[in-house]
Amino acid sequence: MLGNDLYGDNWNSNEFPLPEWAIAHSSGKYMEVGAQLSTRDGRRTGNAFVNAVSHNERAGEPVAEVITDAGSKIVLTEDEMKDTFYPPSYIMNIEEARERFIHVTRGDPPE
Repeated sequence: MLGNDLYGDNWNSNEFPLPEWAIAHSSGKYMEVGAQLSTRDGRRTGNAFVNAVSHNERAGEPVAEVITDAGSKIVLTEDEMKDTFYPPSYIMNIEEARERFIHVTRGDPPE
């Protein structure tokens, strides 16, 4: 019988091999460049990855530039990320992630 947390917040990705697009398991930190983010609510936003992290003077805290699988760029605080995405399990190769997702907003075809 499968446990209730198999697909919830408490599953352990280290028990599974890395997907082909991942370069490492994540420590679960949201503010990590390359963190793969699985959406909590697909009606609100799609899956995404962390493209960059910087300190926002006005917010007084770090913010992450997040790129969704549809190519949208959004800037979120860590609390906003926790509300929007499940804790990251994998780290993506950032250059490959950018090639796959950022072209969508520019209208360029993928190579």
